[in-house]
Amino acid sequence: MKISSTIYIRQIKLLSLMLVLNMSCHTSKKSSQVPVKSTELEQEKPIEVNDHIPIKWRVSVSFISIGEGIDPQALPKLEAYVLQFGKETGMEITSTRWPWGREGEVDNNFSLDKLSPGQQEKFIAGLMELFQGNPLVHITENRPTR
Repeated sequence: MKISSTIYIRQIKLLSLMLVLNMSCHTSKKSSQVPVKSTELEQEKPIEVNDHIPIKWRVSVSFISIGEGIDPQALPKLEAYVLQFGKETGMEITSTRWPWGREGEVDNNFSLDKLSPGQQEKFIAGLMELFQGNPLVHITENRPTR
């Protein structure tokens, strides 16, 4: 009888120790929080109108993943297309890149406010043609920020 009570006491001590260690390791700070420089926040955060209504992007190119990461050739294709279109029109075309996933998922948002409506349509048609048949690239028009 003495052996079983000793084992029982050891088990209670072990469980108590595990409980104390578990509670002492708990932190109030989320592990996913990483300090970010204010300049990085300003670059990534989209401008909002009236602090409540996010701006709409004329066109967004989203690189998605289905468990295997994004298409590695898609982003360089987009960058080359934007540079080429900018040279053809003589306008600088800028985008806001908004990362949102764990496998490299990212949105490239274009306001296209420097382009005429006809040039905007031509730019978007070129994007659609460039990524036609690529299930890992989604193109949406007039979409609010994620």
